[in-house]
Amino acid sequence: MAQDCGRSDIIGLATLPVMMSHSFSAWKCRYLLPEGGVLLDPFTSGGAILAAGLDHGASNVIGLERVKRYVDVAWERIRNG
Repeated sequence: MAQDCGRSDIIGLATLPVMMSHSFSAWKCRYLLPEGGVLLDPFTSGGAILAAGLDHGASNVIGLERVKRYVDVAWERIRNG
């Protein structure tokens, strides 16, 4: 079961199949994403990796998600940082 990780303001967060914290996503981006690189997340879910990539110097982020509800959650997370 997904955990809330402190972002209960995002509708539907607790129903996401995978919930990665922003701090863990940021750690991955710091060490794996080159400055100005393009980040591709093929399983976007809640958008934590996309938001962290933008916070850590990605020139562009691309997220793939087939469930519309999860796309809406990812967009909300990116907009609100």
